[in-house]
Amino acid sequence: MFFSLSKETEQKIDRLVEKYSGISGFKDTDLWVPGYSFSEGKMIRSFICLEAGEHSENAVICSAVIHMIHSASLVLDDIHDEDTVRRNHPSCWVKNGKNQAMNIGNYLLSSGINLLLDLDTESGKKVQMCEQCVTCIKRMIHGQMLDLKLKGNNLLSRDEYMECAELKTGALFKLSVSLPLILSEVEPEKRIISERVFEKLGIIFQIFDDLLDLKGFKSGRKKFSDLSMERCNFIRVFGDYRMEYPFNDDNSVTKGIEKVVDFIRAEIFQVQEQTEELPLSLRSISNDFISFIVNHGAVA
Repeated sequence: MFFSLSKETEQKIDRLVEKYSGISGFKDTDLWVPGYSFSEGKMIRSFICLEAGEHSENAVICSAVIHMIHSASLVLDDIHDEDTVRRNHPSCWVKNGKNQAMNIGNYLLSSGINLLLDLDTESGKKVQMCEQCVTCIKRMIHGQMLDLKLKGNNLLSRDEYMECAELKTGALFKLSVSLPLILSEVEPEKRIISERVFEKLGIIFQIFDDLLDLKGFKSGRKKFSDLSMERCNFIRVFGDYRMEYPFNDDNSVTKGIEKVVDFIRAEIFQVQEQTEELPLSLRSISNDFISFIVNHGAVA
């Protein structure tokens, strides 16, 4: 898998997560905050950040920041979506209740910013990176608010969905390249292009994630769970699927899935036209990411 981190890098990230988010009195309990941010997931965003920063020590720190923010968002999203399983384990809120899970998610967010402030770089860069971080978190929360607002809206407009995906998912993909490019002092024009491309890749990834749900490829979830729970899934742009429950493969959902796949391919084509403008280090990551999506069984 192209986005696999080395075991050494995973361990470095885990140590940073433990150092900055561990509350000693809660160790060996279900309230041990780092337990919800250790390197068990795919860590795609952290991988992008590390590659963009050319594996420097500061890039590892930025990757840990990205990982903590992403982990926090999962803890909080599981509360809103009432998902009971995360990475093959009971969700944080199932173990601790919703109030403590909110505390854990918020603690992870603040710990990520705390870690960023300890970067070994000049204060001007740190201020700029912290500003980017706070903006990203605000956008992610805005996206989650939209996601909840759109739940049960079975006739989504494309604009509604794309705004939600850009905020909820695209924002952190954007931050994953923004932090290391600020560190390496990439010229502003190149950084803006890179942020735009990876934000778009984040939107594509969200639609791809919706597709995995529709095809039953998501671990810990039943096929069509988004539709049965009336969640914001891109297929709703193409029609009202409330009446299709239990969503058999031989009904109109299949045609909707085909439209989702076609849309993903069209969006990827648009991104590919912009990759030549990216810095060299990001060009290969973008192409590898696109190859992963295109060659995945859900799209191929």
